[in-house]
Amino acid sequence: RGVLTAFSLLSGLYGLGLFVTPELLTAFWPWDVDAFHARIYASAFVTPAVGAWILSRRRGSASEHLTFGLNLIAGGILPILGILWTNATVPADRQIQYDLGAWIFFAIFLFTAILGIGQIVLAMRKSK
Repeated sequence: RGVLTAFSLLSGLYGLGLFVTPELLTAFWPWDVDAFHARIYASAFVTPAVGAWILSRRRGSASEHLTFGLNLIAGGILPILGILWTNATVPADRQIQYDLGAWIFFAIFLFTAILGIGQIVLAMRKSK
C-alpha cells in the first residue's frame, strides 16, 4: 500500500510537472523534448499514478491488480525496448548517449515494470 501511494505521488507530481515546466523536467532525458511533446508524455506518468492512487486507497480485486500490473509492465518495458531498438537502427549522429540521464530514465521505467510484477504477484495471491 505504501509503495503504491509513493509511486502515485511521485509519478503524479512528475506528470503534472511536465505540464508546468516541461523543458526543466525532461532535461535529463536521453533526447531533446520540446514543451508540446513533454505535455503529451505527461499522460504516461499521470495515468498510472491515478491507478496506483485508487488501488492504494481500497482493497482492489485480483483482476484489478492483474490489469494494473500488466499495464505497468508494458509501460515500463516498452519505452526501454523502444529506445534500444530505435537507437540501434538510426545513424550514429542521431543515437542517444548512454550518460547518467539515460540511466536515470531507464531506472524510472524499470522500477515501473518491477512494480507491475509486484502487482501481478499480489493478484495471484488474491485469486487463491
